[in-house]
Parts: sequence; C-alpha cells; structure tokens
Amino acid sequence: MDVRVRINRRFFSTRARRRGVVSALGIGSSVGAAMLIGLMSAGAATTNGDPVLWAQTQCVATLSTGQGIIQNQDVSVAAVVPNNVAVNAAYSATIPGGTASLPNSGGGFTITGFKNVGQTYLFRSSTGTPVITGTASSGTATNNGNPVTFATSFTNEGTTIPIASAAWSSAAGGTITYTTAAAHGLNKSQTIDILGFGKAGYNAPGGTIANVPSPTTFTTQGRVLGIQDAVWSGGSITYTTFANHQLKVGDNVTTVSNTPTQYNRTGVISAVPSATQFTIPGPAADPGAIGTKGTVATLANPGVTGATIGAAHTLTTAVLTTATASPGTLTVPDVTVSMTAPSANATVTTYGAVVTTTAVLVPFGDTPTVCRLPHSNAQTDGISATLVGAGGPTTTSYPACRPPDVCATTTTTLPPAPTVSSVSPTSGSAAGGTSVAITGTDLTGATAVSFGANPATSFTVNTATSITATAPAGSAGAVDVTVTTPGGTSAIAAGDQYTYVAGPTVTSVSPTSGPAAGGTTVAITGTDLTGATAVSFGANPATGF
Repeated sequence: MDVRVRINRRFFSTRARRRGVVSALGIGSSVGAAMLIGLMSAGAATTNGDPVLWAQTQCVATLSTGQGIIQNQDVSVAAVVPNNVAVNAAYSATIPGGTASLPNSGGGFTITGFKNVGQTYLFRSSTGTPVITGTASSGTATNNGNPVTFATSFTNEGTTIPIASAAWSSAAGGTITYTTAAAHGLNKSQTIDILGFGKAGYNAPGGTIANVPSPTTFTTQGRVLGIQDAVWSGGSITYTTFANHQLKVGDNVTTVSNTPTQYNRTGVISAVPSATQFTIPGPAADPGAIGTKGTVATLANPGVTGATIGAAHTLTTAVLTTATASPGTLTVPDVTVSMTAPSANATVTTYGAVVTTTAVLVPFGDTPTVCRLPHSNAQTDGISATLVGAGGPTTTSYPACRPPDVCATTTTTLPPAPTVSSVSPTSGSAAGGTSVAITGTDLTGATAVSFGANPATSFTVNTATSITATAPAGSAGAVDVTVTTPGGTSAIAAGDQYTYVAGPTVTSVSPTSGPAAGGTTVAITGTDLTGATAVSFGANPATGF
C-alpha cells in the first residue's frame, strides 16, 4: 500500500445519523495515512515516481443500515516506472510501501479492526496491450509489529464477458445490476471496463465492481449525497448538498425522497454554482418550497437499456491487499510488478484506480469504504508512464489537471460565483454602444458579460469588483446584466437591471417646405418623442421647439 490520505476537517453528513456518520471519519480518512515513506528517494534519474495529489477525492462508506455516506479527502499515490522500454521487452514497475496508522475510534464509536485493506493499480496502453507476468512483495507486512497476511494479485486485459441485461435501482447512490449470459468470474472491487451499451449511462470505463451477488451478476454503485436545500428558478432546480458533491456539468444524477415530488428528478447537470450546489432541469412551474429533503444518487437512472447491450472487459491491474489488521500501525513492503511491453510503439500509463477497506465499527459492524480516484482520461492523467519503442524519456509524473477543479500537484477549489450589485448608467440606447460600469464581487476571470440574452459587445475586467462593458443592441425594456466566471453565473439581483431606451422616429413633417430665411413653424409627427433634447434641420438646430 502506498496511498496517503490526509484528513480534511470535515465529516460525513446524512439526514438521519449524524453520529454514525461522524464515526466513519476514522474509516476512510486513516486507512492510508503516511504510506509514502521513502518516495522522495524512489525516483532515480531514469524513472518516474513522484507522488501526485488528487484534491477532494470522494471516499464513500456504507453503514450496515444501508446508508451511503461521503467524506472528501486528499489522496496521493505513486509508482516508479522506467521512462523507456523496447517493444515486447520485459520491464517492471515498483509500487513503494510505507507505514499507516489505523485508528481505534471515530466520532465516539469504537473501531475494532479492518478487513481487506486494498489498493488497485491500473495499467493502460495507447496501443496494444501491456501484460503483467507476476507481482512480488519485497518482504512481509506487519501490524503493530506482528506479521499479517499481505497478498498481491493481478489481472490482464483480454477477457470479454457478454452481458445479457442490466437494471438500475436507487439503492446506495444508484446501483446498476448487470446479468451475464454465463458465469463471469469477476470479483468484488475488481476494476473493469463496461462498454458497448447503446444507453451511455450503462457504460463504465474503469469501473469498480461493488458487489457480486451471484456467479452471473455483478453491480456498480454511485454515491449518496444528502440534500440540504433545493430552489426552483425559471424551469431549473438548484440543489445544495451537505458534502462537496464533486459533480461537473454533463453528469447525470437522480434526486429521490423529496417533497413536493416535483423535486424528484433525473437530469443532466447544466451548472455547478459552487462545490455544494448543482443545477438540473426542473418542472415548468414553480413547485413551491421544498419540504422533505431527500438524497442525490450520483449514478442516475440511465433508462431502458434498449436493444444494444454491451460487455464487461477485464483490465491489466495489480491488486495489493492486507486481509485483516487491528488499529495501530500497518507497515507494508514495496511491490514489484513484472510486465511485458506491448508489441507496438505505445505509451503505457500507470495510475491508482481505487482504494478500498472495511472497518469494523461498534455498533454498526462491517462498514465498507471506497475511495474513488478521479481519472478522466486513461492515457493522459496517469501518475507516470512508460514510452514503448523508439524515442527518448518524454514522460512526466505531473500530468494535466483533472476535471472538475483538481490538478496533479496543486490543490484548487471552485471559486465563488460572481455577483452584480449595480450598473451605471442604468439605461442606454436600444442601438447599443453605451459604456456600462458594472460593480459586484468575485468578477476576476470573467468569461462572459450578458445583457439579458445578448453578450456584451466587449468588456474589460478592471478589478475583482469592477468590469467595464459595452452594451449590445437590444429591444426596449429592462434586462438583467450577468457576469460568468469559472465559479458560475451571477444570480439575478435588483441592482443588475439595465433599461434599453428606444430612439425617437420621425414619420412626417408639415409643411414639407419653407423659405430659406427660416421662421416657419413645422409640425413633426413620430414615436418616442418624449424627453427630446434637440431638433435639427439637417446640421442646423431648430430655433425653438
């Protein structure tokens, strides 16, 4: 094991069992603490192996009551791999070991032990298939100075398991049960690809098997988020969760157990105003204030599978497991993963896939916990990589940022949403072109300024509280001026209104002619003439009007 988990001073939250939830803090948060001993000296000149930090990784624990609970943690993983190997050559990756401190209590509950403290590493290749030929530890694992069972195992790509059917339920944050045509041979916590379904929601690249109810069924699960509040506006609902949701625009979620029932929805997230808020389509009419506040299932109901059914595919993984451990110190050895490079030029990416354990709580009993590391692309966001074939050492231990708001070596947070408190002037010509000073908060990094539905002709961010924008053309009447930043779009406020004023028109004059000396009284007919400040005859102002 080489996973380090650093506790953020937050705790799980559910609607019903605050004490039970707090107890789980000691479960997921301490399972890998301080397991990066020796890593800084592990990376030699020809290897990659520096730790990579994932901010706000979600660790999900399940109480014996069936409740799913979440804690946000910082998790870092590491592996040492060669920069360059030949096609079809044998090589090895090293997963450094270390020492963890396992807690004996949490939130007033006693933790009597841990089961199946495990970690999975996944190896993917841009071309061809990497093959693991063996895994070996450099020594034994000890728990409080006493030897404990420490096992290494591996799987390889190449096995395709046809799926006969799939069905979703709202249990445990959304559960999909897959039924295979024959015995699948898969194991709980195994990492696999589920691909080929016509309904995309049933596909799970790099998914983790939650349970294996029978030889021909297995399940995947989402997360349960307790809803703190929900507000309807203009056909959309913005939900506020107790814990940081780590959702992003485009994710599909289901909300359940809310009243009125119009707050129970399945939809694609259209906006993420903050780390604890997300917006999905709602009913056309306002359902009123939310009463009973339910939960969010992050694995939403994909709907009927349709005619196109996919398959499960095994992956190349190395699995490290300590079967049982007592509270105290757990020391595990380095693990060497022996591999054969693909038979074609490729980049083999190594990254941590999932961290699992089960803590035994009093009085809840076995409490499984899974920490899912947020990978977005199997070939570009690994912790390190091996270039196969011709070429020099071009890999890096610090790959690009992972969405949403997580970077390889820098912890970032979603900035607050901007606000607009006033605009000056508050009105201008419907033809556009008026320079408008916008005052508010958190305006830095603005990517858009809108006058109603129309984008500003141009804008300049002066400070975090000031923007100067050029109003676009618009129709007569009031519109809201909004600012969009990476933190979201400003909410509608009384001070953000700007009124387009229609220009006057002249439809006729009478008489239509007069002497060049002037002095003729002329009746002018038109629209929006109220408030006229000037009347001109060509370039010459009227003598009076």
